[in-house]
Amino acid sequence: MVTGYKRLRVVFSLSALIAVIAACGSPAVVEPPADAYPATVAPRPTATLPPYPWPTQTPPPTDPPEPTEEPTETVPPDPTQPPTPVVTPIPTAAPPIIPLPEGATAQPFSLFWRDGDVILTMRSEGEMKPAVFLDPVKEFGLYLTPREIDVRFRSWGAISPGGQTFALILTEEANPQMSYGAPYPTHINLFDVESRALRPLVKYGAEPVWSPDGKRLAYISTETGGVWVVDVAGGKTTEVYEVDRANEHSVAISGVAWSPDNRYLAIVDQVINQSTALMLVDVEGIEPLRVLIEHTLYILGGPQWLPRSGSLVFGWSAGEGGRGPHLWVIDPVSGERKQITDSINVLFTPVPWPLGGDRIVFSGPASHEREFSGYDIWVADLSSFEIKRITHGNADVPKTDLGIDVLLPLWTPDGTQLVFVKVPMQDELAEVWVLSLADGSERKLVDIMTVFDDGLLVGP
Repeated sequence: MVTGYKRLRVVFSLSALIAVIAACGSPAVVEPPADAYPATVAPRPTATLPPYPWPTQTPPPTDPPEPTEEPTETVPPDPTQPPTPVVTPIPTAAPPIIPLPEGATAQPFSLFWRDGDVILTMRSEGEMKPAVFLDPVKEFGLYLTPREIDVRFRSWGAISPGGQTFALILTEEANPQMSYGAPYPTHINLFDVESRALRPLVKYGAEPVWSPDGKRLAYISTETGGVWVVDVAGGKTTEVYEVDRANEHSVAISGVAWSPDNRYLAIVDQVINQSTALMLVDVEGIEPLRVLIEHTLYILGGPQWLPRSGSLVFGWSAGEGGRGPHLWVIDPVSGERKQITDSINVLFTPVPWPLGGDRIVFSGPASHEREFSGYDIWVADLSSFEIKRITHGNADVPKTDLGIDVLLPLWTPDGTQLVFVKVPMQDELAEVWVLSLADGSERKLVDIMTVFDDGLLVGP
């Protein structure tokens, strides 16, 4: 093989020779030297590889990494507490709490309540000492309904609009037993206050409700479970609302109310712990049954009629995601309804003002004011939707302490005063008080022990 240096030298010699020949002018053939061109190089043999896949070589073990220092623990900062909301309690209304008719003055009234097997009474003036109003066992050989039975049959009676007659629920046995498929043996009797005569009116009846004119009674039959109406003078009875007992329907407690014109009944149909509905029944049977509110999962109860507008007010847990119940009002003709309260959980049936305006009284806590919110008395004017607080039983009680519940508001017959019950949250002892709507003054009337079972009534 010719090296690069030799190659250059040969090229230079050939160039010089060609130049000489050209100068002489005589052509000649010159043979190049044998080493003027490189010899052909034979290819190298290709190595033969093993079949694929080729074996891999296991890497040698590596030394473990040097241990790192543990990081210093970072202490999280204390969470910022939200600011405590400042809640201004709703003040109590200044007297006069509601406008009263000109010249209206507070009139004496009577209280009636159950004490064991007898009915006690007390006047709001004078010595104000309880006395026995009626001992049905001693006078008639009959018994008040035992308290141990179903709560639907615990009511002992109702006072007629004039206050002269009581519809009493009595039994012929001291402790009648409830039997499946048989009616509970409670019967409605009329007791005349002046003559003290007792007249049987309805067999197998409970929960009597007087019509506004005092001529008829609506009641729940313990035999059929439906709502019946009886003519007080003649004793004729008619079932005006039949319940679907096969599907466990019944009439709710305090679920029957007369319209001001004595024509219609508002009835709460229920499937216990499942649903409630509000029905409108024509007692005369001329108009068909009207469903004002279809069966709803929200609890509904305590319907009452407003004498001026003819609307119905009731408690319903619909609204605010089911919290409540709240007061609602519904027009029975158009079906239009409106929620009245939104921060007061209503307890017990609202009671319309006896003087005829669209005012109601009810009990409930202002739940946003404190951790343990007690029940208080409120008055709502449903013509203007103005709500006034009448009592504030926990105004001077620390927010973390249990206070007083103020419950069961009732108007006096003349509409100038309110009777209610005070119950300490940590005690069963209850007190009956009266409040003047004219000047806001309060005074205690009597102590009673079991307020929810005593059935407090107010009469003339």
